[in-house]
Amino acid sequence: MPDTERRPDKQITPSLLPLLTAPLMLLIALLPLGWIIRLGISSSVIAWGAFAWLASVMLKFAWALPMNQRILSRLSRALPSRWAGPASWSYIGLLTGVFECGFIALLVLQTRSLRTASWQEALAFGISFGSTEAGVLGLHLLIWDIRRYLRPGNISEEEARHWEPSVNTLFGLPIPAVERAAATIIHLITSLLIFQGIRHGSVLYFLLSFLFKSSVDAYAGWLHLEQQITSVTDSRTLWKFELPFIILGIISIPIIGLIRFSW
Repeated sequence: MPDTERRPDKQITPSLLPLLTAPLMLLIALLPLGWIIRLGISSSVIAWGAFAWLASVMLKFAWALPMNQRILSRLSRALPSRWAGPASWSYIGLLTGVFECGFIALLVLQTRSLRTASWQEALAFGISFGSTEAGVLGLHLLIWDIRRYLRPGNISEEEARHWEPSVNTLFGLPIPAVERAAATIIHLITSLLIFQGIRHGSVLYFLLSFLFKSSVDAYAGWLHLEQQITSVTDSRTLWKFELPFIILGIISIPIIGLIRFSW
């Protein structure tokens, strides 16, 4: 039976421009890490941040892979269409709130060095959490790029349709890196709120972190479930979809300053 997903007789002609996308994402990951390392922060705190991202994402996937489709299907059947969509996006967002915010809170509560962390150590933890995500995604894209350029005939139609048009222009090139920069700041502020809540013995800070991150990922859920963002190839449309993440990242910066002031 012929492989309809491959194009052995119609190879993709790669341009060199997309090769810059993965390095830009890796730069977003490495620059903040380099900064906190230069501050002399203990490597154990940085390692805890990376571990927290890895463990929370693995737990989220362990739940999502067997359960997501079932739950989303039940929501779709049980609710009117005008409510099924928002319920589905909210569920996606809550997964992130539960597994990422929840895991960080448990980790900090059970680890004395994190429970008594200084401002710089809490900052390093949050940066490490976000930078690890940016680094992993950047490496994944770099490996894909290498495969794409070494063996262009083995790239599927779906992969080519998603990546080629959006990153083959200067306008679309920075989108993944800008998204990662905004996401790193959002990871940072939500982590700092959890640290601050545990320092002050206030659940309010955790709830703010939980609601903020859940809302951000609910929007991401809307993009994936309703707007099919992985199939969008127009750079202008992608920038429009990324704009809320960028705005939230910018707004988070002065709020981080306020957290620092009240530390």
